Amino acid sequence: MPGQYGQQPPPGYGPPPGYGYGAPQPKKGKTGLIIGIIVGALVLVGGGIAAFFLLTGGGARGAAEQYATAVTNKDESKYMSMLCPEIKSQVDKALEQANSNPRTKEQLDKIKRESKTTATVKDVQDNGDSARVTFHIEGTVADQPVNRDVTYTWKKNGSDWQLCDPSYLSGTG
Repeated sequence: MPGQYGQQPPPGYGPPPGYGYGAPQPKKGKTGLIIGIIVGALVLVGGGIAAFFLLTGGGARGAAEQYATAVTNKDESKYMSMLCPEIKSQVDKALEQANSNPRTKEQLDKIKRESKTTATVKDVQDNGDSARVTFHIEGTVADQPVNRDVTYTWKKNGSDWQLCDPSYLSGTG
């Protein structure tokens, strides 16, 4: 009986000739492999660039951005750590003197608490081991509105960038 289980189908039925296990498969292209290699290379290059900026801090611009964030967030220990030793020692002396008088210390603490400023990096002119960085400062300091640009000289000290401009001490920048 034709068509029963285990019997061969009559001629003209079944799969076309060359179809089945023995037929050669069409050759696959290498397009997917090539695209994968290109994408992998781009990821490695991008990761290398990102690692460079993370490890080097992004040069003068990266340091300036960190400083601006520290000022905006009132992270005094961070922005003080980014000053050149000569400038930092003068700032420390001035703060020590101000804090030695209880009334002055109270006023200074109030100014720090109530001041609200935002610092942003406006321009960086990187000259290798030194840079001129312009910040835009906006907000209030001691109940006075502030909206101005200040430009300071930064210098590379080893692998770190530090604010080294004497005008920082007078706030004139």
